[in-house]
Amino acid sequence: MKKILNTRVWILTVAVLVGTVSCTEEEHMLRGTTTNLEEELLIEPINVQIIAAPEEDRLPTDLKAEVTGPHASEVYMMSGEKQLILKTNEEDPRLATLALDIRRVDPITADNPVQFTLTLTAEGYEVVNRVFHLTDASGETCGIRLTREDDSNVKAEDITSGR
Repeated sequence: MKKILNTRVWILTVAVLVGTVSCTEEEHMLRGTTTNLEEELLIEPINVQIIAAPEEDRLPTDLKAEVTGPHASEVYMMSGEKQLILKTNEEDPRLATLALDIRRVDPITADNPVQFTLTLTAEGYEVVNRVFHLTDASGETCGIRLTREDDSNVKAEDITSGR
């Protein structure tokens, strides 16, 4: 008896669904349904390699990265996150990478560049400000060496050429 009742309920449900779909005009089926086709694309990455001060055996644990400037709102991590997180090299704790990307629909050109400043800070170390002025979406890799505040002979430096 239960099996017959379950079969009847199933047949009745299918009949109601088929009847509803077949009696509805096609143009009314999707009324009120919207699709968001907005695409925010991440453009070629900027890989920043951070190297500890020459006399150090690891990067400072309180090292922080911040992006400021006119297009700072367009700078994201490769993962799509807005918060900048340094990824320390597991094999060599003197190295870390910061994979940045630009989220922009408009193309990056000489007339429509992306400009921002990457600031690296850690207690006891020189503050590093690396200015980016991107005029195309070709990507970039740069290296930054940290130095101690009390080391007057060596200053923090950008060890690769930038744009």
